[in-house]
Amino acid sequence: MAIATALGIAAIAVAFGLLELWRASLGLEPFTPAYLANRVLRLGITGPVDRESSLLFYVRPLTRWYAVALVALPFSLGVHRHQTGGRRRWLLELAWCWGAGLLLAFTAAQQRSYWFIHPLIPAGAWIVGATAAVALPPRGDRPVAIAIAVVATVWLGITLAIPERVRIHKPEQEAIRAADPPAIPEGAPRVVAHCGRLGAWRATHLFAFYWDATRVGCDAPAPLRFDGRRLHAHGAGANDRSP
Repeated sequence: MAIATALGIAAIAVAFGLLELWRASLGLEPFTPAYLANRVLRLGITGPVDRESSLLFYVRPLTRWYAVALVALPFSLGVHRHQTGGRRRWLLELAWCWGAGLLLAFTAAQQRSYWFIHPLIPAGAWIVGATAAVALPPRGDRPVAIAIAVVATVWLGITLAIPERVRIHKPEQEAIRAADPPAIPEGAPRVVAHCGRLGAWRATHLFAFYWDATRVGCDAPAPLRFDGRRLHAHGAGANDRSP
């Protein structure tokens, strides 16, 4: 189990390292420090408690998005028990540690959202893969693997060729991402009045992550105002700060 835990930590570190190298090659700011400061620390640990969600908040997304992994989970216990050693046993231990650790951490966080648990995807894939490798007949794994590879390749080709077919258009969120960070004088409160149609919870998270600013209501006093399309001085819509 210790080896599986170490492998999980190493995998996470490598993934974030590759992400930072890719962003640096594009000339983008580092993601990890902003994520840890603005999302994990501020909204997950020191932020306001989300009293509308219970400790069972993630049951629904787990049953909707990870049903296959949940079905395979009890069978993976039997697979692990009958394995005398080797990679498959370690892989299952890694999947259990990865999944349980992330799920407990997200449940204990002050704020909860369905998409927080997407990092469970590797754990679910390892559980399903290791279990299916034992359940499938010896000559059945190759056709299944080929079929999955073909479907994944076709889906990737469609995504790259016609992304609008598989992409959900979210103009207000895209406007927040494209806008320049607000130029707020030093010492002034970093608050932005939100007058768009995006939900308050999402706007709060996006304002904090992209602009390091606090969202307030449209009628609240604030040096800047976001109308759902552009960021400009409150009460002076001509002073746009985004393309």
